[in-house]
Amino acid sequence: MSLGTKLRELRTGRNLSQTQVAMELDVSQTAYGKWESDQSKPGLDNLLKISEFYETDIYDLLENKDGNHNFNNTYDNSLIMR
Repeated sequence: MSLGTKLRELRTGRNLSQTQVAMELDVSQTAYGKWESDQSKPGLDNLLKISEFYETDIYDLLENKDGNHNFNNTYDNSLIMR
């Protein structure tokens, strides 16, 4: 399952609009919508905000259906440094 699909499921499961979530995360609705549609990915700072907002582990957001973490190079390098 893609990150965007997970974000949509988390949001709709809480009966929230994209606008409401975007306001909580201090991002534009357009940016959040692109994350949900997998047109772009949030930066690490926003990924951390998302995990806190939805009270879920950041690794669960990035885990694919095989149980592997689907990091791209940006997330890989940033998370290793923390």
